[in-house]
Parts: sequence; C-alpha cells; structure tokens
Amino acid sequence: MPEPNRSPWRVAPDLTGFPVRDSITASLSVRLVCEGCRHEARWSPEDLGRRFAKTPDTTFNRIGSRLRCSRCRSDWVMISRA
Repeated sequence: MPEPNRSPWRVAPDLTGFPVRDSITASLSVRLVCEGCRHEARWSPEDLGRRFAKTPDTTFNRIGSRLRCSRCRSDWVMISRA
C-alpha cells in the first residue's frame, strides 16, 4: 500500500478536471495502474464511450473515487494518459 496520508486513487495532473467526452473527441486512451498489485489496464476512446455513454461530462476526478483494481479489488488506482 502506498502512502497512508492521501486518498487511495490519483489522477494525473493533466487529466484533473478533464471530461471523458473531451478524451473521446481527442482520441485519448487512458491508463489505469493499481498501486497495490501493479495490474495495468487501458481504456481506449471506444471503451470510454461505451462505459460512460450516459454520463460523458463526468470528469476523471469523479471516476477515480469509484475505481477498483479488477485483479485485487484495491482502490489504490492511478489514472493517466496512455
């Protein structure tokens, strides 16, 4: 487990406040890394469009607090550009 004095999820500074819709429009893929087990996933613009079809104006900050690693279920997840 990383530093205990911060929130478990983190968003890269260049994605802070960035809406999902803008990343789809810019053909931007997103990389998610578990800081617990180092599992890594990538969401393509198509994946983002499918996952957030009903809420495209959601920002990555709002998504971060809800993410869990698909391997170990940890909430220590980092979101950044792929």
